Order: sequence, then C-alpha cells, then structure tokens
Amino acid sequence: MTKKKRITRKTLVLTAVIGSFLIMAMLAANNYWTSRQNVSATNEAVSAVSSFYLEAMAERRARIITNQINNSFDEMEKALSFLVDEEVRSQEELREAIGKVKPLLSLKRFALVDEDKVVYTQYMTYTGRSRHEFLAEEQMRDRIITTVSLYGSSKQLCLVIPTPELSLMGKQFKACFVQIDIQDIVDLMAFDDEGRTYFSLYTRNGANLSGTELGPLISTKNILEATEKVLLEDDWKENCNRFASGTGGIMRFASGAGEETLCYTPIEGTGWEIAVLIRDSVIQDQIRS
Repeated sequence: MTKKKRITRKTLVLTAVIGSFLIMAMLAANNYWTSRQNVSATNEAVSAVSSFYLEAMAERRARIITNQINNSFDEMEKALSFLVDEEVRSQEELREAIGKVKPLLSLKRFALVDEDKVVYTQYMTYTGRSRHEFLAEEQMRDRIITTVSLYGSSKQLCLVIPTPELSLMGKQFKACFVQIDIQDIVDLMAFDDEGRTYFSLYTRNGANLSGTELGPLISTKNILEATEKVLLEDDWKENCNRFASGTGGIMRFASGAGEETLCYTPIEGTGWEIAVLIRDSVIQDQIRS
C-alpha cells in the first residue's frame, strides 16, 4: 500500500513538472508569436503612415509652387494694367514704369517683349531670340510656363503672358514675362527637421533642378539613375515611365541609413516632379513612442 502511494505521488509530481514545462513553453511560444505579430503590424503601420505622410507633404509643397505661379500671373496682369494707365511714350518712361511696378507687386524680373522680339527690362533692352525659347512662337495664345538657364546662372522658372492688345510707345507688344529663381522656390518650401525629411525638384528625365539633397543615397544626383540599382527592375522601369508621363508614385528601398520611402508628385504646368523622402526609422520611432 505504501509503495503504491509513493508511485502515485511520484507520478503526480512528474505530471506537475511536465505540465509546468508545457505551460511555460506555451507561454513562451505565445509571447514569441505575439511579438512577431506586433513587429509585423508595426512594419505595416510604418509603411502605411510613411506613404500617407509623404503624399500629404509632397502634395502640400506642390500646391505651394502652384500658388506661387498663380499669384505671379495675377501680379503680372496688374503690372500690365499699371503700364497701360501710365501712358508710356518712350523707352526711358517704360523703364521708369517697370521700376515702379516691380517692388509694388513683388516681381523681381519683369520684362516686356515687342513684336520684333526685343526684350525691355528696367535696366536694358536686348534681342530675346537666343535667350528665350518661347519667342520662337510666332503667335502665343496661352500662358506659358517653362524652365530656363541663362548663361550658366541658376535655373529659373519663366512665366509668360501673351499681350496681343498691348501697345506702348507706338509699338505692339507680344508678351510679358517674369523669371523666378528656383532657389527662391526652394527657400519658400524649406523646413528644418534635423535632417530626417528631404525634398528635391526634378525634371521629367530625373535631373535634379533644386540642387537639394534627397537623402544620402540619392543626394543631388539624377533620381532615376541613383535608384536603378536599389529597386527591382520592373519597379524601376515603372517609376521611369511615371516620371516621363508626369504622374506621381512611391519608391521604397534600403540604403546605408536603413529603409527609406520617397513619394513624388507632379507640379501642374511645369513639367516638374517634387519628391519628398523620409527614413522609416523616423516614423517607427514615432509609432513606438
């Protein structure tokens, strides 16, 4: 009888020990699975929030440039009305009038073009055929937005309004235009976030217009050339097509700084794309905190 009791106790103890180990193993497995699920959920959240955040940021900056363009066109229309009211009769009077209107309407580089394609500014006149491609058009019916680079200077955004009914000094004028330095546009969009978010302006072929860095991997290089080796071939070709057609998109890739996500969106009428990049670790830190 005593022997049977000892066997029964031993069996109970052994069962309890084995049961405890099984419970601990199950808890450990559950913790591991939960941890993996949390990591996966965090990564998915990081990806979703990064995309949403970057799309909103890129679109907001695209609107800043679009608003700047629209405001400049409005100011140009006011400048034309001012010049008509001034009843300009000579080149000297025209230069004086342009000198008055520029500070009033914040137009740094405002000029007129007559029917002979001579350009009139506040300080000089010159033949504009070699400097401005839009003057090659015999008749301009619509507003023109183009990018120019004059004699090695920084690139500029050129806004043109046809003026078929404008007559000054007994001359018919073909157009007026302003040039906005791209650096002024960059300054308008600049923000300070300790190097965690980047933005740059690009042409349709991926060339960097703004001279700003888009993270350590792309830096100031052509965005399409810089990402060719870090994207899958099909993804890279799709992004090239999106740039060429002027549509937006998202790129995700690994660099020496970790996982990075960038979003690009077109800026209406300019032929430009604005790209914004953020490191996933920045979003991840925000989510975890």
